[in-house]
Amino acid sequence: MDVLHVPVLADVFTAWVDVQDLVYHRCIEDNPSAELIHKQQSLHTARQAMSLSSTFGSSTRAANDSTRILQVLAALMQSVPLSLPGPRGPRLTPKSTYSKLPRPDREKHPYALRISPSDGGRFPPRSPREVLEEFRNHEGLRAVGLNWGTECVRREGVRIWWLAFSTEDALRKFHESVQGDVFEGTALDAVLDFRETDLRAYLRVRPRIVVSKPPQ
Repeated sequence: MDVLHVPVLADVFTAWVDVQDLVYHRCIEDNPSAELIHKQQSLHTARQAMSLSSTFGSSTRAANDSTRILQVLAALMQSVPLSLPGPRGPRLTPKSTYSKLPRPDREKHPYALRISPSDGGRFPPRSPREVLEEFRNHEGLRAVGLNWGTECVRREGVRIWWLAFSTEDALRKFHESVQGDVFEGTALDAVLDFRETDLRAYLRVRPRIVVSKPPQ
């Protein structure tokens, strides 16, 4: 209930107190590096930081909110330690997997390449998810694809792994690191995943990456 809707209740109050402001100033006292602290700590965050348990569920009814506020006020008066979470890092882009090789597409996947064994053989059997885990730590990796739809390839492996990246720089760095590298005893070849017309245009304006014609 909003006290402003019942003016007579105002007579029993001597001052207005914003619990968020109290929590913020307490954070400043405990953590002088205030640039890492957001002024509007939520009631939920404050209760988590004080390790306050909840016995009345997650409902946002007025009675429950009042009880939570009283919990935080009591904890502040008792100088309960605050342990606020650190600042959030950058949002991570979800990585995709495909069980079929995507077609070369400069619009949908402008920074993609294919890697294959240099001797023309097959990779050891790896699912798209396993290939993603193999290269997950490479900067800018967005997606992995390979033909994984039959029992034969799941048993014998495939000849091509397709990988897409978020930027040209990430693509270039990966290409330089993987070209000629060895995976489980097999030397690797890497080619940009463009149609031939796209490839010629790309090389005219971006000659930094040395590539060969993609396999047909």
